[in-house]
Amino acid sequence: NVRTKMSTADENDQWRLNSADLLGQLATLSWANESGSGQGAEMQKMYSTGRILYELYSRLKEHGEQSKAILRAAYVAKINEYVESNKRLPKEKLAAGVQEIIAEFAGLI
Repeated sequence: NVRTKMSTADENDQWRLNSADLLGQLATLSWANESGSGQGAEMQKMYSTGRILYELYSRLKEHGEQSKAILRAAYVAKINEYVESNKRLPKEKLAAGVQEIIAEFAGLI
């Protein structure tokens, strides 16, 4: 099962485009749109559109995961700071404060 997941990830990586390839696909799509009709132009439009959309999706997905990780680390630090600053509070009040911070984080995600 792990091997299947890894091969799927590898297969998806084969479809990724670097910035130069992405620009090339955009240029090809522009050419195919201007060249008129025909089976070859239509196939090129579909292929280029698919590659471009997949790359944009992948980049947005990666950016979202990075942002979540940064935000998560910031809120863990905020909880630690809160606990360190309020060591003398009763456990119930301390827990309520931590829950508020967690709720704030959950509202952002």
